[in-house]
Amino acid sequence: MVEGDVFREVEQELRREKATAFWQRYGIAIVGAAIGIVAGVAGWQAYQAYALKQASEAGARFEGAVVASEDGKSDEARATLEELATDGPSGYKALARFRLAGELAQAGKTAEAVAAYDALAKLTSELSAPSAFAS
Repeated sequence: MVEGDVFREVEQELRREKATAFWQRYGIAIVGAAIGIVAGVAGWQAYQAYALKQASEAGARFEGAVVASEDGKSDEARATLEELATDGPSGYKALARFRLAGELAQAGKTAEAVAAYDALAKLTSELSAPSAFAS
């Protein structure tokens, strides 16, 4: 029994020395990688929160424009929609352009509405590239 204990202690000491040598050699790289992963995830989450905030604000502005339009405040609605059409997130840009074209049509400005819808058609055809998998 005494002999087995000695071998076990020697084996444990060798493992401890190997682990210490491994940590001394690669410890900084392991800690750096862990910090990099945590920083990357934190950055991604911050970006996601920012994008969500921007989309929420644009959604509230769009909804306000729709309500203003329904309340008969078409000038106010058009101003908000034009702002969204130029500086809003991409989805709200398209929605604002469609709503502006609709506002023009409701106002009886048929030629301007047709031009706005034509511009939207050209924009969507430019954005939608043909897919290699489409049949």
